[in-house]
Amino acid sequence: MSFLTPAAFWLSLLLPAVVLLYHLKLRRTEVLVSSTFLWKKALEDMHANAPFQKLVRNLLLYAQLLALAAFVFSLAKPIQAGRAVSGRSVAVLIDTSASMQATDVPPSRLEAARDAALKLVDQMAGRDETMRVAFDATPHVLASLTAEKAQLRAALEALAPSEAAGSAREALLIAASVLRGRPEASIVLLSDGRCQGLDVSLPEGIEVRYLKLGERGLNAGITALDERPMGEDPGRIQLFVETRAVGGIRQGTLRRFLDGGLVDARKVSWEGGKPSSTVFEVRGAPETRLKAVLDVEDDLALDNAAYAVLPGRPRRKVLLVSEGNYFLERLLNLDKGTDLYTIAPKDYAPRLAAGEAGGYALTVLDRWAPERLPEGRYLVLNAVPPLEGFKSLGPAAHPVVLDWKRAHPLMRFANFSNLQVRKCIRWDYPSWVQPLLESSEGPLILLAERAHLRVAVVGFDLFDSDWPFRLSFPVFVSTAVRVLGSGEEGGGRILRPGDAIPWHATARPLPESLSITGPDGVKTALPFGGGEDVTFAGTERTGFYELGDGQDKRVYGVSLRSREESDTTPVPQEEFVLSGKKAASARPALAQRALWPWFAAVALLLLCLEWAMYHRRWL
Repeated sequence: MSFLTPAAFWLSLLLPAVVLLYHLKLRRTEVLVSSTFLWKKALEDMHANAPFQKLVRNLLLYAQLLALAAFVFSLAKPIQAGRAVSGRSVAVLIDTSASMQATDVPPSRLEAARDAALKLVDQMAGRDETMRVAFDATPHVLASLTAEKAQLRAALEALAPSEAAGSAREALLIAASVLRGRPEASIVLLSDGRCQGLDVSLPEGIEVRYLKLGERGLNAGITALDERPMGEDPGRIQLFVETRAVGGIRQGTLRRFLDGGLVDARKVSWEGGKPSSTVFEVRGAPETRLKAVLDVEDDLALDNAAYAVLPGRPRRKVLLVSEGNYFLERLLNLDKGTDLYTIAPKDYAPRLAAGEAGGYALTVLDRWAPERLPEGRYLVLNAVPPLEGFKSLGPAAHPVVLDWKRAHPLMRFANFSNLQVRKCIRWDYPSWVQPLLESSEGPLILLAERAHLRVAVVGFDLFDSDWPFRLSFPVFVSTAVRVLGSGEEGGGRILRPGDAIPWHATARPLPESLSITGPDGVKTALPFGGGEDVTFAGTERTGFYELGDGQDKRVYGVSLRSREESDTTPVPQEEFVLSGKKAASARPALAQRALWPWFAAVALLLLCLEWAMYHRRWL
């Protein structure tokens, strides 16, 4: 039991005053009489009212004291912890993503979430039903809707941390589907708020409560990692590392390891919340393991390491649709990993209509765009792509470059400072399109991504700029071929926790299984099942994974690399928004049973009883 206004207990000093009233002597007027025989009763009253006489049992006194005590308790507004939530059907969603391993709440935020969930189980009423869902990038139902407390506790004891980024979308949809139509349905979200997928729409009648876990944001981590080939030497690459810090951390040391050996270390610093970008030049044989480690004192150790692999040079088929562009043709032909095919727009349109325009890793559309774009990856230069909501507002003269997204895979390694453009296209584009290069006249480079369609758009003509004579031009085009052409960073060898690895067996005879060695050194086998293709989806932990089928062997690096998870600042309850609405706090629901009306009723009842006793002389 606790009290909302404990200062009311000062009124309890009135209790001794009530007792004192029963000791006071009545002041009487002295009168001379001839005899005291007729005044014996009055003399008895005088003795009874003598000052400070021994207190005798008096029901009126007891009733008055009890009534005053009950009145003081009611003014103090006592409350008692009741059920954790108001609904009888409750879904508790527990965030197990990487940021929940932060140690600002000892031993970790996830352990604090487990304790909070156990308390919710203890506070369940007899008719309450609840379910438990843990989520990182995907949801995991720990316990279906049940009233069995033992089952719920056992599910929470098995709760394990994840090293993946968090998305609450699927977990919210699962909870909503179970709670739909149930009376007093509630969802309790136990999280630090650093999760995505909060734009989901929930059915009417389901209340969402949010319990913030975490006290501060003090962390620095590696938020991006990518590699880019240098020249024709397959063993020479540039390794791009982006780091970010929150909570006032200003500097750290970034170390680079090659096959486990330290080869380089550099100081990094963060000012004004801006990221720090570091580029290493790396030499080594294919399948060489690269590891970047950030040495800094913070609350989350998981994002202080990132892993990459020095890949081979895969060959890619690139189609250039153009009436003739010397700069593009020469540049694409210089890439030893690219097989370039060229075609005129008038010849490409019939092939597109016949469905024969596919089979290329990347299609470059130079100063021309078809009426529709089938699924695939495209680089469009100085043309309006046929995408819904995408249109030109006319030309603009002499745009000035303002900024660009340096950490985006397409823009890394390129410097667009002092780029001179004589004329560009002013765009009207939908909200799902991402501007990459901003100028005074709007975006100069944009990226549109939808399902299996990925389109990078350059909004000016190469011949209306000095871009072909700047280093950023070959850097951008080669990066676009690599990133758009493969659809993945690092040639598909740099992954995030939870990413799947497809494998096509080339060994003959066909092997029975795919051998997998995880970051902990434990070996497992994944059967092919009689086919040539298999997919490994067990990349839950960060580190290196080695896959082999007896003939081919490949190494993959799995790293967190998430800006959202590395920013460990918990989202305050008043700022947490779900589907455009602020979620209610889960804390007030832990203590909402008000007891003061009961004490007020007891005080009133005792006063009525005292009044009746006085008038009926129940003494």
